Amino acid sequence: MIDIGILADFEAWRKEQRRRELIGTYREIYGDKMPDDILTTLESEIAKIVPVADMDFGKMQMRDVCFLAWKSAQRSRPTATLEEVSASITIENLEARIKELFGAFAAEIPAKKKRPRSPLKRP
Repeated sequence: MIDIGILADFEAWRKEQRRRELIGTYREIYGDKMPDDILTTLESEIAKIVPVADMDFGKMQMRDVCFLAWKSAQRSRPTATLEEVSASITIENLEARIKELFGAFAAEIPAKKKRPRSPLKRP
């Protein structure tokens, strides 16, 4: 089951993953002689990450689903590891796991009450 805390952890994890990827790329390009403005560039690239609230969860990567499933599993099994949970997710059960994770989350969100439409007033 996913809750707001897990989504906050997911957002932080995504930023950390992107930071590591960028630092690795910068090291490959520049070696130990990185430009002075590299931190500014790094921060501006991390800022471009789409916030969780704006993500298209239908286009999630496998590692994203694994992370969310791991954090969810830790609620009932605090010793669960990311590797253990990742090994249980396959291409065959990926869609079912996504529905399981987000179906539970969607059930926790109160339904919006529909407001009655007011008729258009014409002058």
